[in-house]
Amino acid sequence: VNAVKYDGESSTRKTVSSDTSLIGFRGAEQLGGGLAAYFKLEHGFQVDTGTQSNATTFWNREAFVGLRDSKLGAVELGTHWSPFIFVTGKSDPFARAQTGAQQSMLSGHPARGYTAQLSNSVLYAAPTFIEGLAIRAMAQFPEDTPNENYAGSVEYTNDRLYVGLAMDSIEVAGATVGAPGAGFVHSRTTGLGVTYRFDMVKLFGYLQHNKVDTLSSGKGYLLGATVPIGLGEFRASWIENKRDTGDASLFAIGYSYFLSKRTMVYTSAALLDNSDGTRLAMFPSSQDMGTRVPALGQDIKGFQVGVRHLF
Repeated sequence: VNAVKYDGESSTRKTVSSDTSLIGFRGAEQLGGGLAAYFKLEHGFQVDTGTQSNATTFWNREAFVGLRDSKLGAVELGTHWSPFIFVTGKSDPFARAQTGAQQSMLSGHPARGYTAQLSNSVLYAAPTFIEGLAIRAMAQFPEDTPNENYAGSVEYTNDRLYVGLAMDSIEVAGATVGAPGAGFVHSRTTGLGVTYRFDMVKLFGYLQHNKVDTLSSGKGYLLGATVPIGLGEFRASWIENKRDTGDASLFAIGYSYFLSKRTMVYTSAALLDNSDGTRLAMFPSSQDMGTRVPALGQDIKGFQVGVRHLF
């Protein structure tokens, strides 16, 4: 349940929404000699209305088939999440959900950020050369895009420490990034995420840099923390998005209570501050959180109470 207030407006928008609901199928067949075939099909839907989260695509999340060798690594063909999804999900205290969702501020072309999903793509996942090290490389072919796009990541996990680096090079319409007369331009994004878990607190940090042909660099960062309290945890984050058109910031706090390993209830609240030249929204539009694109410079306040169940 959400309550969203736009600065300068008397009414508060109240909605029931679906927070990334999905159902999927996956399986694998062992072929012998360390080789396996596997697949994944995943459908996102809105539990509040029963409609699919993408009106034109049923398998609108990950959908691929692959071969995995224990010594050579894995190759997958289909529709994939960008490597940024893994890095940003692990370096966001809210895990890319609720009012503090990182992607609201740092994902997509208007925000001068990373691309979240690549269809018609080939992904290579390297074998584990070093314990805790994961390497991904992706290429998207120009089947329904203006050009070949690329992405990759390197992640390292060791006990309490996590470090992840992701990069992409995507060709986008210049109008979506503030260069309307440039036709299609290359948008290149680099993101670095780090977390460290102390006994009583886990700290989160994320830095992002975006460069578009003919434009000055866009920059962003996140600082956050989670603190165990009772059977749940307190969450907080501060996110900045800095571009030549203006800055935007998001401050969020929340508490998640774990009824079991599968069931969580939560609440969160946030304030999004747009400068005169920005109009970022609080929630990703794909989640239908009852928000709309604000006017330039319009701030947003949001409050949310929800339940998440995994099966």
